[in-house]
Amino acid sequence: MITTHQEFVDVADESTVKEGFTERELGHKIERYGNVATVLSSYEGKNESTGKVVTRGVNIFQLYFDGKRWWILSMVWDQENPANPIPPDLLPKS
Repeated sequence: MITTHQEFVDVADESTVKEGFTERELGHKIERYGNVATVLSSYEGKNESTGKVVTRGVNIFQLYFDGKRWWILSMVWDQENPANPIPPDLLPKS
C-alpha cells in the first residue's frame, strides 16, 4: 500500500499514542557505491503497554552523502509473514 506521510500518520497515530510503540533494529546490511547507499534494516516493533512484539519486517533506505552528511532519499518497508520471513543474514547472530 502506498500512502502519503499524512495518510500514514492519520492511520497510525491513534493506536501508536494509545498503546505506545517502540521499534528496534535486529540487524542490517549496507551496500554503498560512492556517495549513494542502500540499507536493509530488519526490525521488531512492540506495544509499550504490553511489551508484546506486534510486527517485524525489513526497512529499506536509499541514502545520499553530500560531502557533509547522509540524506534519506526514500524509505519503504515490508512486514514479515509466514510466506515472507526476514532473511537470516538480517537477523541477530545466535
